[in-house]
Amino acid sequence: MGLRRPIAKGIYQVEPDRFYSDTWGYPEGDIQRSYSGDLIPNGKIRTPFRHGAHLYTTVSIHSKGIEETEALAYRLKPVFDSQSDPFDKTQEVEWRGQRFCLGEAIAFIQRPLMMGELRDLIRRQYAYGGYFAARAGTYLNFLSSLFDRAVKDDTKVLFASEIVEDDLPSTQQGMKKLVEMDRKALELFDK
Repeated sequence: MGLRRPIAKGIYQVEPDRFYSDTWGYPEGDIQRSYSGDLIPNGKIRTPFRHGAHLYTTVSIHSKGIEETEALAYRLKPVFDSQSDPFDKTQEVEWRGQRFCLGEAIAFIQRPLMMGELRDLIRRQYAYGGYFAARAGTYLNFLSSLFDRAVKDDTKVLFASEIVEDDLPSTQQGMKKLVEMDRKALELFDK
């Protein structure tokens, strides 16, 4: 998780894996895991995530297809009883007995996916996709349904190259085996 500088005031670009939602064979990312929009009205939050020297809690996550994901998070400011201002109407929340005020809202956006990452993500969505992937039937039908919703031209080119590749599995089970073989090969390569 490399730390990136803000790309604009209040906007940080971060690694895509921080947004993963424990689906498609990926572990859950810290930004996703800290989603607390449902708990904040009750004064609670889930485990916050760290960016730089600060803790944050996520209040919304929005995806534009598979190409872009962004989250809105509040910086957490510790509350100390001696510094409490009775006139401060900032929302207070608690995590593991520690109290925080919700600070400024910051947007976190995923950096653009590289082609290999995007290919892996598409294959994983089909392999682990559940109802929507099963409903498509074959990998070709799944790609065709995604092609119409792709926003970026690079993504459409990738979909087209996947469609014409002839040695790819056509079933979810076959794709799951391919994805796992690729993962194991990368693990060996990384050692």
